[in-house]
Amino acid sequence: MWFRLTVILRWLVLGAAVCTPPALLGLVAGGRWGAAIGALAGIAVLFTLAMISEQVVFNFHATSDELPPGLGRSYEQVLIQEGIPPRLAPGLHIFPDPSPLAVLARNPGSQGTLLVSQGAVSTLGERDLRDLLSACVRRVARPWVPLATLTAVLALALSRAAPEDWLRFLQPEVGPQESAGANRLSLRVNGALRLLVLYPFIRFTLRIGGASSVAVQGTGHSQVRKGYRPWVRVRHPALSHLYLPR
Repeated sequence: MWFRLTVILRWLVLGAAVCTPPALLGLVAGGRWGAAIGALAGIAVLFTLAMISEQVVFNFHATSDELPPGLGRSYEQVLIQEGIPPRLAPGLHIFPDPSPLAVLARNPGSQGTLLVSQGAVSTLGERDLRDLLSACVRRVARPWVPLATLTAVLALALSRAAPEDWLRFLQPEVGPQESAGANRLSLRVNGALRLLVLYPFIRFTLRIGGASSVAVQGTGHSQVRKGYRPWVRVRHPALSHLYLPR
């Protein structure tokens, strides 16, 4: 119960953070009506992002709809074990990455999506793979997942807009993994100004959504703990709190 209240409070804080700037701009431009229109615009933007964030994560990983026969059978067994009918099961897809990873993503009201890396399929044994899938199926239904998915997409968008060299210099786990200018810090004034505006929002969104991150570790039976930041390579660190590294 307390955890659900915490998630609701975080949604309210995120909503206030998104709606306040346009509301203030509307207040300056058009008084009370302008503030109301600005707040409604912020709510509309947040709602739209929340409803497409799962698809954004899906598209970002360049997933494949074709499942290896063994993985499909393992997933069917996991669904039977968890007592989940196929029509209510999260979607399962493969994405190209040599690291053994799984990714959780879910919009509010959806069944969710599980993305499993090719590295997980090729390196994990049958038992470990089922443990990973079971952990994903159980956790994708948790109330924090839609919030984590939305904040991951927000942080991803903001980090793409920020100057990469400055971002990597100040916070390596937030900036893009690969940057052509990573070995030389760009000291342009406009880059510094963009960073001053965007960096606090990036840290804020990661803080709101990343505190409930989980990881699946060990061999045999899965062991889960909160607050874990994966040390394996991920496709973008802004999405790290959606990953379940193995």
